[in-house]
Parts: sequence; C-alpha cells; structure tokens
Amino acid sequence: MSDKSDSMAKLAAVLGAVATVLVAINTWQVSQFETDFRQVESERELNFRIYQSIAESIESGNPQRIRAVRALVDALASEDLRDSFLSALETGEVQIYESQQAVPAGGARTTDAVREKWGDWDYDIFWCSSSGSAAESQANAIVAAIQGEGAEGRIRARVLPDSIRATGSYSSLQDYEIRYEESERKRAEAVGAIAERTISIPGSFNLREIAPLKPTPWYISVFICPEATETAA
Repeated sequence: MSDKSDSMAKLAAVLGAVATVLVAINTWQVSQFETDFRQVESERELNFRIYQSIAESIESGNPQRIRAVRALVDALASEDLRDSFLSALETGEVQIYESQQAVPAGGARTTDAVREKWGDWDYDIFWCSSSGSAAESQANAIVAAIQGEGAEGRIRARVLPDSIRATGSYSSLQDYEIRYEESERKRAEAVGAIAERTISIPGSFNLREIAPLKPTPWYISVFICPEATETAA
C-alpha cells in the first residue's frame, strides 16, 4: 500500500512539474505574442507616419523637404517598404523638375545687346539629388553670387532628380559642369569664374558647348553633381 502511495505521490509531483512547465511556456508565448504585436503595431504606426511625411513633402513641391524625408526613409522605414517610399520621393522630385521646365525668359528677346552684360540673362543652377545638401548649398551660394553681380534675369537653384540625370544628355554630366550654346562662350566663362570662386574649388567647372534641337538664347545651365561624400565650401 505504501509503495502505491509513493508512486502516486511521485506521479503527482511529475504532473505538477509538467503543469508548471506548460504554464510557464504558455505565459512566455502570450508575453512573446504581446511583444510581437506591439512591435508590429509600432512599425505600422511608424510607416504610416513616414507615408504621411512623404505625401506632405511631395504636395509641398519643396525639394528640401523631400530630401529631408528621404533621409528619414533611409534611417527608419521598414526594409519591405523602403524602395517603394524612395520611389515615391523620386517621383515628387521629377514633378518639381518638370514644373520648372518653362522656356527661359530670355528666349523672347530679339536683341544681341544684352549678350555682353549680365543684364537679363537666365541661369538655372542645378544640384543633383544624389549629391545631397552639400550640392544644394553650393547651388544656392552660386545663385546669390550671380545676383550679386547685378544679374536681373531669372536665376534659380533647381533639383535634378537621379532618374532624370540617368537619361539622355544628362547621363554624361561631370561633377561640375556649365552648358552653353555656341554664341554664349564668354558668358559661360564669366559664370564659371564666379562659380569656382564661390565654392572655392578652382578649375572645377567643365565648360561644355551644346547644340540643342530647341535653342534657348540668353540662358546658361550650371550643374553641381559631385559625389555625396564631397563637402561643400
């Protein structure tokens, strides 16, 4: 009788231990589920907020805001959504670029008298999106420097999206380049001198004569597209 009681006691102890283990496992599983659920909810909330930031930056038409959100996406977006988010931001930059593609104001002029002076020449100072804030700062500084010379035309710093740079004639862009038409060499040289002085990199700008299908008189385009690791002056 005693042996049977001992066996029953041992069995009860084993069953109790098993029950304790099962309870512990179940408790851990519930806790792990709650932790995973909170993590999923947190990631979902973060991605939604990033999405809102992307939509607002694109709607603003401001390349600076788009660049800031791009950094946010690179740092925080979940891996499965990052490429889609970056693609949306690229689309926003292209929209900005295309909205500014009006014919240069100087295209309507008929006199050559303005060619020898700053006068009403138009200048687009492009900065490549992939070159980041350093390139944008250089572009803005060059705009200010040209305006400081008394230029009165349309002078703009403009983003050049990566997808645009990769196509057509832009694909051959050098780090720093000025493009001009045949009769505009002197003005391109003058702009180049100011640009190099402004960013403190002598000899950095390559002058490239072009012959576009649709000429744009009294218009010079400057490109700031160094590697992103380079530092602006």
